Amino acid sequence: MKKLLDVLLPAVAVTAALAVAYLELRPWLLAPDTVPVTLSAGGGGGRMHPLDRVLLDHRFYLERNQSLLPALTAKPAAGQVHGFWADTCEVTQGAFRKFTQWLDFQPPNYRNALRLPGQPQPWKHDSSTRRHRISGRLSAPASGVTYYDAHAYCAAAAGRLPNAAEWRAMAAGGEGRLYPWGGEFDDAPWPYLDPLLNAAQPCGLHPAAATPDGVHDLGGGVSEWSSGAGGIPAVHGGNGGERPYALNALSLAWTPAYPARRSPFIGFRCVYDAPPPMPGWRVAPAVAQVKPGIAPPPVPVAARVPRLLAHLPPEDYALLPLLVRAGGDEDGDSAAELRVMRREVTRAEYARFLRDPLARIGIYADPGEPQAQDYTPRDWPAQLRHPGRPVTGVDWWSAHAYARWAGGRLPRAGEWLKIAAGDPPTTRPWGDDFAPRAVTLETARTAPQDAGATPADRTRDGVLDMAGNVSEWTATLHIGARGFAMVVKGGNFTLPGRPTTTATFANAIPPNHRSPAVGFRVVFD
Repeated sequence: MKKLLDVLLPAVAVTAALAVAYLELRPWLLAPDTVPVTLSAGGGGGRMHPLDRVLLDHRFYLERNQSLLPALTAKPAAGQVHGFWADTCEVTQGAFRKFTQWLDFQPPNYRNALRLPGQPQPWKHDSSTRRHRISGRLSAPASGVTYYDAHAYCAAAAGRLPNAAEWRAMAAGGEGRLYPWGGEFDDAPWPYLDPLLNAAQPCGLHPAAATPDGVHDLGGGVSEWSSGAGGIPAVHGGNGGERPYALNALSLAWTPAYPARRSPFIGFRCVYDAPPPMPGWRVAPAVAQVKPGIAPPPVPVAARVPRLLAHLPPEDYALLPLLVRAGGDEDGDSAAELRVMRREVTRAEYARFLRDPLARIGIYADPGEPQAQDYTPRDWPAQLRHPGRPVTGVDWWSAHAYARWAGGRLPRAGEWLKIAAGDPPTTRPWGDDFAPRAVTLETARTAPQDAGATPADRTRDGVLDMAGNVSEWTATLHIGARGFAMVVKGGNFTLPGRPTTTATFANAIPPNHRSPAVGFRVVFD
């Protein structure tokens, strides 16, 4: 056995060294024909919205727990918020107990006036906090209260529960803060391992977690009742026990809730249309003014993951990182300079990729790639009879894997447009005029021509076949009513040239589709 190992180990070491050397030298050995292209200024190269980062970090929680989806997929719409006053702290256990004791001595018609439609009879306003082990912490937030209890307290205090828009106005402010205190998560409101201790902290222990208006504990402490929207009560904000804290503490976080629900992690605060008077139970509320203004959309328009969540089934949430990367430049953001393949990837070049054993075992696959993905193009034996033509019949996953194998990537749609239009930009790769310079429907071709064989279809930088021959996959995601697709740029031999040879022309195709008129090219940073 030892002799066998003595023989095998050096062989394995040599094989590993050769594999490493191959991976290091492969881009040099491939030596693709590229041209340098300087792109016009366009931003930051696909910046990710902070909300997207939070949601991606916790995508597997969202897969298991769908309760936040209504909040995360709400249609973006701004709204007018009228000014109001809000309790700076959540109503405490001590204040709520004094209220219930005071209410017992009020006449029946007054107690009935505090009832809501559909509220069960008889009803005793109380808190289940008395029955768990944070009982007696009178400075802690009241919890274990139903929507009916919270409504009665606020109505008796000359106020009301906030509606959903008002709660968000308190938490997000006019600038649309991601968290009540700002744009980055801060775990200071969760100092204890025991969730109940986190929920029982007195107001104001973490001033850095307050809003700029001085409203405390909207992200931590206990979650809070609101009257919701459309007549359905809701629970807003994070609390001391529900993980992940960074997700549930978001200013936009809310879940619909049954009004009779009681939880040691749900409390409330009141809002008022005028500075409130001293209530009958003699606990004066401290309030902060929330000024009127335009409330930003609850879900930021620039965030991409919420739009994906609206279309993806939970079992596909593992694809979210890939799809967000793919959607990174809808506004044209891009790198300053790229090396671009002069022509589209040919069938001969793609055949080398298919022969590579590392490609066959999935080394260049994306983690979100479908299981049992086959990189073999459609009608591959027939395609190989014309090795100089662009490879077609490849889905997006195959093009993406080839680009990684070649040491580059697919261009983003904004980059593709800038490469085709040039600087200063023109309508078409060669200029602003339309003429049959590209391989399009007008040329009466029944198949693409050899890659780069149409010199009239050329950009000022020398990139060929961007207006016609075959359309090209990009790395940019399109989200539509029917789900997500990948942006395809450029005309092809099956399309009329006048509309499709412009640099702005684009289409969207599902990533699994294999078309005889769609290929790709690779760019290198």
